[in-house]
Amino acid sequence: MSQIPIEPTLPLLVRHHVRKAAREAGFDVLEDVPQAVLCRSSHAPLVCGAWASQVGGFMVSLSMPSVVATLGVAHTAALPASMPIGLPPMAAVFSITDAPALEQFLNQAWNLSRALPNALEQRFEKAMQEIGTTEREATVKQRVGQGLFREGLMTLWGGKCAITGLDVPEMLRASHAKPWADSNDAERLDVFNGLLLAAHWDAAFDAGLVTVEASGTLKASPRLTANALQILGGATGFAAITIKLHPQHSPYLEWHRSEVFKGGVA
Repeated sequence: MSQIPIEPTLPLLVRHHVRKAAREAGFDVLEDVPQAVLCRSSHAPLVCGAWASQVGGFMVSLSMPSVVATLGVAHTAALPASMPIGLPPMAAVFSITDAPALEQFLNQAWNLSRALPNALEQRFEKAMQEIGTTEREATVKQRVGQGLFREGLMTLWGGKCAITGLDVPEMLRASHAKPWADSNDAERLDVFNGLLLAAHWDAAFDAGLVTVEASGTLKASPRLTANALQILGGATGFAAITIKLHPQHSPYLEWHRSEVFKGGVA
């Protein structure tokens, strides 16, 4: 990977674009350094730095390895010639093409920092502390937890069904691979313990009529009829569907295959 040179100073217009994109994404604590803008948030744990490269576009450094690993599925890490003075050590650097892409990238990173497992657990504990003691029933705990889990999946999958790409929130469901009843609190809030699915796919996944192989391909239960497979698969066909998974999905989907999936004929 070739090194990307950075501007000796951050031009005023570029600084304006960076600050605007950062504010729109949720970063409300911004600090100017000579070659970059350092971005923090009072509502998210992520820290980032953004600056211009001499070959055009922007470069963004991120502090959280979990966010870097998740974004790395869709974005390629860049290698700067040097880091701007005044930025703290970061986990990785990404190259971004233009201002609209910068805003989208920062927004996705900010949301992920609030949605990935440790952050969701902290938000869940805070929500529980704010609920009166008499209200802390299992049903309340489950409602709050599942709401946060859905929010996390909406972020991880960009608000689209992992299989069909459907982007109507009212028609999407947060599907646990390892069910709520069989999971501990950390697993219940782990966004990799499940998929964001259209309602009919959620029903099939939850009932064990379909599962997902380690490769991301779908596997159908023999209990599904040919007509059901055709309806689920649509024009492309059931066998042609592949989900782009993260490594963290692996143990949960393995559990789903062994404990939920109905592989035998009824």
